[in-house]
Amino acid sequence: MHVFSKTWCLFLFLNLTNANILSYNPDHLSQLISTRTCPQCDLQNANLIGQILKDANLEGANLQQANCSGTQFNGANFKHANLQNAIFNSSLIKNADFSFANAYGAQFVNTFLHYSKFLNTILANANFTSSTLTYTDFTGAHFSDTYFDYANMFHTILIDSTGSINTDFNSTSFCCTVMPDKSIKSEYSSKCGFTHMKTCGQSNY
Repeated sequence: MHVFSKTWCLFLFLNLTNANILSYNPDHLSQLISTRTCPQCDLQNANLIGQILKDANLEGANLQQANCSGTQFNGANFKHANLQNAIFNSSLIKNADFSFANAYGAQFVNTFLHYSKFLNTILANANFTSSTLTYTDFTGAHFSDTYFDYANMFHTILIDSTGSINTDFNSTSFCCTVMPDKSIKSEYSSKCGFTHMKTCGQSNY
């Protein structure tokens, strides 16, 4: 009887552990891959590596700790999504909207982010190391120990963002970057094809 009790407890422990590791809703994952529409879905810890999810609607979805490495998210909607500790490393993301999302601890290492929005997004402990941020808008974003080491910030907008950026800016390429105080930073403009600072002033912020 005692042996049976131990065996039963081990069985319950293993099943509960597996359930916690899985955590996402398999039906929601299938729905996303087949329809690219899954607002409010539970995709925590989901494996989305290498998927092509153009125009995906993930507004309000839970992608906490999801692995989205190498995924294409052109035109995706992540507004109000839970992206805590999600991994977007080496992904291609264009015209995506991350506004009002919680991306605490999210990883965007070596990621191409073109014309995307992070308006009022929580980005504490997020990592954008070696990422390319072309016309990416961080207006009102909340930073804290956020990393941009070796990033290429080309016309990146940081207006009204708050908090601290834990980065050695000597390693970052600023190309017509609009800083939180609306000043324009372009220390390495020659890398982006600009020879005069006045070229950066063509846009109004």
